[in-house]
Amino acid sequence: MEKGRIFPLVLISLSIMILVYRYTNLFPKYFVYIIIPLLFLIPIAIILNRRVIRLNSISINSNIFDLITQDDRFCGEVLRIIGKTDLSSRSLVEDEIRKLGMSLARRQGDFHYVFTTSISNGKMGSALIVFKSCKPKLEKDQIEKEVTDIKNIAKAISPHLELIPTSISSTPVPLPSLFGNVPYLYAPEKTFSAVSNEPLVFDYDIPLGRVQNDLASNTGINLKDVTRHIGIFGTTGSGKSTTACHLSLQVLKKNVDVVILDWHGEYSRSIPNNVSYTLYNANKVLRIDLNSIISKDINDAVEIFGDTMQLTDPQRFLLYTVLNKLKKSPELNFKNLIEILRSIEETSNWIRDVKYALARKFFILLGKEGREIFSHDGLTVDNLGNFFNGLTIVDLSFIRNMRLRKLYGLLIMKLISDFYIEAKTTKMTMVVIDEAHNYFADKNDFTDRLISEIRKYGVSLCVISQSPSSLSSEIMKNTNIKIIHSIKSDIDKKSIKDSLSLDDKMISSLDKLDVGEAILSAPNIKNPIIIKIESNCNR
Repeated sequence: MEKGRIFPLVLISLSIMILVYRYTNLFPKYFVYIIIPLLFLIPIAIILNRRVIRLNSISINSNIFDLITQDDRFCGEVLRIIGKTDLSSRSLVEDEIRKLGMSLARRQGDFHYVFTTSISNGKMGSALIVFKSCKPKLEKDQIEKEVTDIKNIAKAISPHLELIPTSISSTPVPLPSLFGNVPYLYAPEKTFSAVSNEPLVFDYDIPLGRVQNDLASNTGINLKDVTRHIGIFGTTGSGKSTTACHLSLQVLKKNVDVVILDWHGEYSRSIPNNVSYTLYNANKVLRIDLNSIISKDINDAVEIFGDTMQLTDPQRFLLYTVLNKLKKSPELNFKNLIEILRSIEETSNWIRDVKYALARKFFILLGKEGREIFSHDGLTVDNLGNFFNGLTIVDLSFIRNMRLRKLYGLLIMKLISDFYIEAKTTKMTMVVIDEAHNYFADKNDFTDRLISEIRKYGVSLCVISQSPSSLSSEIMKNTNIKIIHSIKSDIDKKSIKDSLSLDDKMISSLDKLDVGEAILSAPNIKNPIIIKIESNCNR
């Protein structure tokens, strides 16, 4: 029986006996023998009801308090709760505190967690006290690890909160000397049963980083899933390029060739000094033999040229005719193009308009800048194996004309796909496509077929984009591994939600992810998880 109940029971018993004696006149001579012991029991009950804890000492070392009583010893740390956002968004902060509290309620172990709110001198704030029984000695390492785990949990599920260690106050109670700026805490009347720490990731051979939960376990993807294509999405500065660089280096260790189509010319600065790679840029131009592409597959050439130059259907038809005749020319150049166009009879005004429009668009592509990247002795399907081995970075930033830059990148993809289809090699290649929305924004038979069929031949596409909503539906459908960094746009969030069937909680966290944090969805993972990418690439 609890001590607090003894005193009320004694009083109740005494009252009943007085009533019985008063109205029934029973056991009068024995009453004195009963009442006297009861009178002695009352002060005894009062003494027993008192709970006295003698505090022997409180010491503090590196914000960790050590509280020693006559019977026990407690140690722990106090964390201020700071709201990162404007306090006018109080409901958001309170909701994240609730989430943090519920997450801590599910943790197993011998730690205790106390949320406390201070009201002093008109100012309110909250703190979290983390403590445990430390008999017989102070367990500093365990406390530091627990606090680190809690801060990682808060980053993942409560991104607008910051937990800052602080010293305790000078009062005899282990309260913080400073409280945070969040004044309220809602505690639901709910009890959580203990759950097993079941691993979220069963196996992987390409490490990516750590899961942002209380386990903080390592995680990654499987090499066998890489050919099912990868999508890396996020706003500028969210960590997309670092993730792509890290992923490239990891698959390179698995004897996979990597080709990076670098739209902005940034990746060569990210590669660590101890990693060797081949760089093609303005100083070492990777030229392409256009004639070899046209002679092998005119239909794909028309699709690529038509998409790049935004040709109308009549212009595409005329281009098909022109390319058929250009196959017989020793080199594709503007002079040969004009001669072929002139040879086409102008039976109406619209044919003449189509001819001149096509000539004008080809003039941009086959001008001075075009002559620098296209050559009859350049890259072909037959010699591609001599150019792409190990890690290869193709810097596209020196090509100023955006249409020409897009055409150049698409033609490299075309040559790589043709090479693997014809060679039937067992070696894998991963093509990293930076700013993929520049290539895959519109529906295109070539790019749609590329993303859906090239995996059968050991080629993986890693598409990177800051705007997933701008990509074609085929891209979102055929990227089975998705790494999603911070995304702000509502339309981009909707695109991600539709492609992954994320719940509202995950979607709401998309704009709160820190740099390097991402939602990972992969075949070897049961449900999408939030991870922190751990990379050795230069930033």
